[in-house]
Amino acid sequence: MIDQGYLPEVAPLFIIGGPTGSGKTALAERICDQLPCNLISADSIQIYKHFDIGSAKPDSHSLKNYPYFLIDFQEPHKNFSAFDFTQKALAIIQSSWRDKKIPILVGGTGFYIRSLLLGLSEIPPIPEDLRDLLRSHHQTDAIHKIELTLKAIYKSLNLPWTILPGDSYRLSRAWEVLLATGIPYPQFRKTSRGLFQHFRIDLHYLYIDLPRESLWQRIEMRTKSMIEKGLIEETKDLLLRGIPSDCVPMRSLGYKETLLFLKEKIRTVSELKDTIVLSTRQFSKRQRTWFRAEPAIPMSSHEQIEIYITRLIEKFKHYHETPQETLDREQRKKK
Repeated sequence: MIDQGYLPEVAPLFIIGGPTGSGKTALAERICDQLPCNLISADSIQIYKHFDIGSAKPDSHSLKNYPYFLIDFQEPHKNFSAFDFTQKALAIIQSSWRDKKIPILVGGTGFYIRSLLLGLSEIPPIPEDLRDLLRSHHQTDAIHKIELTLKAIYKSLNLPWTILPGDSYRLSRAWEVLLATGIPYPQFRKTSRGLFQHFRIDLHYLYIDLPRESLWQRIEMRTKSMIEKGLIEETKDLLLRGIPSDCVPMRSLGYKETLLFLKEKIRTVSELKDTIVLSTRQFSKRQRTWFRAEPAIPMSSHEQIEIYITRLIEKFKHYHETPQETLDREQRKKK
């Protein structure tokens, strides 16, 4: 909810997006070392409790030493929508501005970021029995049939098709909205306005777009590290806790492949690693496609990132000052 009693003249907002494994978290923490910031996770899996290794949550040292928000708070069996994210993120962002801190959104869930900036459509609640029925489609070829049907409907109504190939979550969401309401998703008018409609945003939105070979190498190393840290054991523990194998975080990268390993559909740890790496590469391609369509500045080399971040830190190094402190500093410079 927007606090109309606090409308800063110019509101700084940093966003760091990009594919899985591209180094977003380390970059955000580096900025936080130099400027007064709050770090807001824009990751749809890191929100869930207990899903630590496979979601690549910041480690205990980072969580202790940096002001992270929207990590490790949601029960795995509960739904958490983009609307939920925007409401929570808005509150944290405004609180940051009040405290003279710069909010940094960091994560690879591009839809969360876009929803926050531009707003969302208000859609009626979906009956749980319908959700349960659709959940089973993730394990069959029905999701492909749903995609073909939706595309045909959207085309007949001249509606835009923005769902990326393989995005089963958004396909299911579009399908359940259509079945429950009789109205295609794009026809719902926006009733939740985004940040751009409420504030003068001084936006610094970058996405890390490393060369493919470099990104793939990072994905390979990241996956190997996850398995060595105990991804298999973590997944076993999640099942022992009674967490459903078909809940949203269990269908995410790393966990869905590990479930297949535990069911002996993937035979060796080496094959498990290769399968996760392949899935992550495919997912990273879709993320890159998404972020390239956003109002973000691409950063394809470490040199570019260094120059941009140095300038950003220089620009905002006095952001935390009160008006009087700024005046005093300017007067000292004139002497």
